[in-house]
Amino acid sequence: MTVPCNSEPWFAVTQSLAAYAGQMVRLRVRFSSDAQDKSWFHLDDVEWSVLSATLGMAEKISAGIVVTKTSNVMSDPANGSINPKAIPGAVVRYCVLIANNGPAAADLLSATDALPLQTGFVPGTLRTAANCTTIGASEDDDALGADEADPVGAGFAAGTITANLGTLSNGATIALLYDVVVQ
Repeated sequence: MTVPCNSEPWFAVTQSLAAYAGQMVRLRVRFSSDAQDKSWFHLDDVEWSVLSATLGMAEKISAGIVVTKTSNVMSDPANGSINPKAIPGAVVRYCVLIANNGPAAADLLSATDALPLQTGFVPGTLRTAANCTTIGASEDDDALGADEADPVGAGFAAGTITANLGTLSNGATIALLYDVVVQ
């Protein structure tokens, strides 16, 4: 478009760049002026070009998983449940707390926890809960097979607790609780 000097045309041009969404585009603006038009100028010869034909790496928003393991001596053969010590024959409850600090949900989440040395798993004590202070729902100690009626599908085999936790949403927690006997 050519416009004569001193004609003061005001116009707008709109061009959609939607086809280049996600790409870096360079916009070049050239202008010229004369001594009479020092306080404003016309833009003309606007040119643009695509700098990169690729969209680059996708930004991944991930979950912030934090795992904490605690233990509590529940009872021992000498003291019972009053001030128990971790001596042979004592029952110790472990809690593996898994928290998702976000911002995204954690999908297909699974967990494993090896039993501490010199301990034996107490059958029937594997539970899942929202935290370590709630007893929670009972798991059947068997994460395999068609008999899975427990909430998570946690189990014990070969000295290891396993759990297929599925999806843990942002801000959610799940706890695996189980008892062992000190040998």
